[in-house]
Amino acid sequence: MRNGNLLNGIVNLSYLKDLVAATKTLSLTLKSFTYNGFEVKGSVTIKRSRVNKIGKPQANVVSKFNGVWPDESTASISAYRSREWIEGYVSGLGLQFFLIMVNATYMNKLESVFQKVNMVPLRRVWSCRFLVSGILSITRNNARTTVDFGDGSCDSNKILTTPNGNPKR
Repeated sequence: MRNGNLLNGIVNLSYLKDLVAATKTLSLTLKSFTYNGFEVKGSVTIKRSRVNKIGKPQANVVSKFNGVWPDESTASISAYRSREWIEGYVSGLGLQFFLIMVNATYMNKLESVFQKVNMVPLRRVWSCRFLVSGILSITRNNARTTVDFGDGSCDSNKILTTPNGNPKR
């Protein structure tokens, strides 16, 4: 690559281009793929539904990757994320709201485990660059920190509660 990084292997991307399908699935898989000598195995599947069980558009992403360094040390990540368009999708006018659910686990080379999961769904307003509400739990080796994204106001005010229970703005 122009920046000096070396990529090698195959990235398979598959999807069906159907403009009227109720559900579309996009899949990405890696085959014999390396990044600067670091082997990466895994896949991502994105499923988009025009109408979910309660009549709203939704996208679900499932990913799982493993990395192997030349010294045979490993790291892995598995994640699920959904984004449901809960308001403003019919007309495209007015405020448009999304609910986001996240559940991800990462284990690094030193076998430290990090997990990120919603305690309360994250709420995103299309017209705001910040998440406006919801609570996210981030755990590192059983020490949990939470991030409260607020009361729905479009601002950068968040409350971080550390593992010892101290809240910080």
